[in-house]
Amino acid sequence: MKKNKVCVMLIITGICTLLLYCNDFRSQIKMTSQYFLDGCLLKYKDLNQIREIIKNKTTEKVKDIPIESIGNGSIDKQFTYEEIKDGNKITLYDKLGNVVYSVDYQYPTISWVKELTSDILEIGVSFGSPARYVFYFNKENAQMSDTYFNEILIDNQYVAYMEDNHTLILTDLFKEGIVYKKIVREFSVDANPIWSIINIELMDEEHILLEYYKGVQRQEEIEVITLEND
Repeated sequence: MKKNKVCVMLIITGICTLLLYCNDFRSQIKMTSQYFLDGCLLKYKDLNQIREIIKNKTTEKVKDIPIESIGNGSIDKQFTYEEIKDGNKITLYDKLGNVVYSVDYQYPTISWVKELTSDILEIGVSFGSPARYVFYFNKENAQMSDTYFNEILIDNQYVAYMEDNHTLILTDLFKEGIVYKKIVREFSVDANPIWSIINIELMDEEHILLEYYKGVQRQEEIEVITLEND
C-alpha cells in the first residue's frame, strides 16, 4: 500500500514538473517569436543577451536591445517597403524617382531597410540565424554594392566577411578600391565562420582593431591592422 502511495506521489510530482516545463517553454517561444513578429532583426552580437533574458524570464531588458528597424520609406527617401501577399516588397529609387531595383521577399524570411547615413541604405534579408545577406545602396549615384553574407559593418564605411577558405576580407562598401585587404590567420572554425571574429572596429583613418578566436582552443587574439590594399 505504501509503495502504491509513493508511486502515485512520484507520478503527480512528475506531471507537475512537466507542466511547469511546458509553460516555461511556451513562454520562451512566445518571447523569442515576438522579436521577429515585430518586424525586427536582432543583431548577432545580441544573441547571448537574448538567451540570458529568456533564461531569467525578464522582459524589461528587451527595450534596451538594439535592433535593425524597418520603415515604410517613401520615394523621397528613395526606398519603399511594402507589405504584399505572403511577404514584403522592397523598391529602390534614384534621385529622380525612377525605379532602380525591386525585389519581393516571401515569409518566413525577414527583410529590412536601414538608413545608415543620409546617402547610404542597407538592404538585408535573414533566413534565420546564421544566414543573413545584405547589400548597400548609394542614394547619391544609385549604385548598389555586392551582396555580402554574414558581414560585419565597420563605421558605415567598410565591411568584413569570411570567404569559404576562412580568409577574412576587409573592403569598402562598394569596392571602389579604397580598401581591399585579405587577412589570413588561424581563425577558429565555427558553424558560421564570422563567429570567430570577436570584434573589428575602426581606430583611425589608417588602422583597424581586430579581435578574434584562434585555433581549436579558441584563444583570444588582438591585432592592429593597417588599412592598406594588398
